[in-house]
Amino acid sequence: RRVHGDPCGKIMNMANLFSVLVAGIAIGAYFYSVHVSRQTSLPAALEPLSLFKGMQTTMQQGKQPVDCRVAIGYNSNLDLIIEAIPLFQKLKIQPGSAQEHLTVGSFEELQEVFHHHFAAGGAAERFVSNGHVFSELVKEATTLGGIESTGGNAALMANKLANMGCSVLLGGPVGPRLQRHLHPSITLAEKTLADNDEVHLIMEYQVGHQWGSTVAPRANRFIVTRDEANGKVLGAEAFHDAVKEFSPSLVVISGFHMMEGYDSAFRSQRLNQVLKHFFHTVSTSTRIHLELASMTDQQFVKELLDKTLSTTDSLGLNEQELLTVFQVLDGKSLQAGQLTGRVPDQNAVVQVLRTIFRVYGKAQNKHGRRGLTRIHFHSLAFHIVAHRKGTWDTSKSSVAAGSYVATAQACDVESSVEKLQAADIDLLLPWNTTSTVKVWIEDDLEFSLAPVVVCKVPLKTVGLGDAISATGLLYHTYQS
Repeated sequence: RRVHGDPCGKIMNMANLFSVLVAGIAIGAYFYSVHVSRQTSLPAALEPLSLFKGMQTTMQQGKQPVDCRVAIGYNSNLDLIIEAIPLFQKLKIQPGSAQEHLTVGSFEELQEVFHHHFAAGGAAERFVSNGHVFSELVKEATTLGGIESTGGNAALMANKLANMGCSVLLGGPVGPRLQRHLHPSITLAEKTLADNDEVHLIMEYQVGHQWGSTVAPRANRFIVTRDEANGKVLGAEAFHDAVKEFSPSLVVISGFHMMEGYDSAFRSQRLNQVLKHFFHTVSTSTRIHLELASMTDQQFVKELLDKTLSTTDSLGLNEQELLTVFQVLDGKSLQAGQLTGRVPDQNAVVQVLRTIFRVYGKAQNKHGRRGLTRIHFHSLAFHIVAHRKGTWDTSKSSVAAGSYVATAQACDVESSVEKLQAADIDLLLPWNTTSTVKVWIEDDLEFSLAPVVVCKVPLKTVGLGDAISATGLLYHTYQS
């Protein structure tokens, strides 16, 4: 028992107090150092402008093929580009109900199907079965000062790759007006030259534009065509023969969506003819890329996928096309909005990509080919390139290249990227890291994801998906 007033007791109390103080200071210092360490180890998120510049650096780390020789078919045309709302007003088309149509047979159906896709901000393309309707549209668009440019997936990708230094063979109908818009180095398959141009009307709108009470959630375009040459894939066999002589390292095929305007019997017969001749003519060592476009007939989509993907190396598609593919392969496990929202659900996108690989990724020994080994998905917010390990080099530079060109072209700064201002751009996908690309492995698949720096006011949207796919292919080396 300590006696009150004992000096030894006081000394012991002071010693205990000092020990507690020292221990408290040490513990506090430890937690402060851990806090500081954690704070400094967390990477600061890249600002959109820095991310865009970093995407260019990541792209340039990739290897372009020394001898880039690419043959591209089948669709090419002359685009006539016009603002959608002023054109509708000029034609005295009034806002009405929104409804999907596979083809357009009247101005009323045009308004309904346009309204349907305008409300979602989704790109779409439809065949006009009524000649008078299409002629009136083209006449009034020309009166309003519509701008002519290169059109068609094949022609757009040909121009892009030629501009990047590739030797390109183009196989699609090329009339005299379109020819003036093509890169001078492009080789044209002789028998595909046409006396007249096939015209496609591109009706563009910006985010915030209003149709009736509907406000566009994003900038996009609605395309209408009445195109027999591309719809019947005329000249495909002549293109195949030219491919054999051209001896490319890569063949890109596209434009099958143009066949939707014809009956199913004709489509099946013509598709079989084209693909049989194609696979018979093209060397088994030549890589093949299939570029999809907007399609609505699920029966035809399934037929096209079944007859091409198991003998195709690579596939390019956007969020609308991914939804269509999902609907014909599964259609139950996800909601449409998970794939086509302003910012698609990353996990949902990956789930569908894995499903496509599962169904079409195994070679079926058709025509001695490999089966699907690569997919390039692109949306407004982000891109993913996925490939089977051991078939292509890492997809990091490829996905960065697609993201970079999407920003540069949409903002119209390809020739002078230094003009891009921070105030003009934004990110839709939160990106809290200093890395430009996220890479991960799932089983035998490698995935690379890159965000896209978006323009607040896009200036060039037509052909953006084609530019993305073409550039991504150029920066993705195939392993022999």
